[in-house]
Amino acid sequence: MADSGILQVAIDERWTAIEMSDCIQEIAFLYDVRLFLESVDKWMSLSPNGRIELVLPPDAAIPPRDSYPILFRVEDYHRFSSFYFPQHVLQIARIQYGSPGVKDFLGLAAILKEVRLFFQFFFDGKERKRKALANDAMRIDNARKFLQLRVEHAEAEQKIAAIERLTELVDDKTRAVRKLIDSGKIRGVYMLGEDVARPARTLEG
Repeated sequence: MADSGILQVAIDERWTAIEMSDCIQEIAFLYDVRLFLESVDKWMSLSPNGRIELVLPPDAAIPPRDSYPILFRVEDYHRFSSFYFPQHVLQIARIQYGSPGVKDFLGLAAILKEVRLFFQFFFDGKERKRKALANDAMRIDNARKFLQLRVEHAEAEQKIAAIERLTELVDDKTRAVRKLIDSGKIRGVYMLGEDVARPARTLEG
């Protein structure tokens, strides 16, 4: 998980300052959630009893004792990333504003790939069936796949409850990017150096 990568978001049309800010914040949130979960998953796999003791940054919303380690405030994920992985906090590598333009995000490649897949679901769905994305079940399923948490043994019910709560948070906190995709202001996403070396995939193909 140590290699850096760049996620490029292809943009178009005229953006408001609020749209730009919301988009950047939501992408950073997705990145921080995956970084947290990848870290927790690794630490839990090394624990003989399946538990984990988290020393969270000050003011973080600490989960109930012995509960599955999930945070439920957006700001806590960023605090976690900054506290434990300051060298891997998501950075903006470039913003090229125009028609078309791009926004490049620098971070851990493995995490950025998961963010890309989350976005790609909406592009693929829009190409196949424009009305399908209005279906709540499809959106929730995409958020659940993005989280990809294992559910095992006696902790299953507890984990399922935590997963469902975090799934709702991810779905709720990505409304801006979904709206931007739907309006054509976000035209595509791809990993620089890994996807086909051409302009980012657009809704027109």
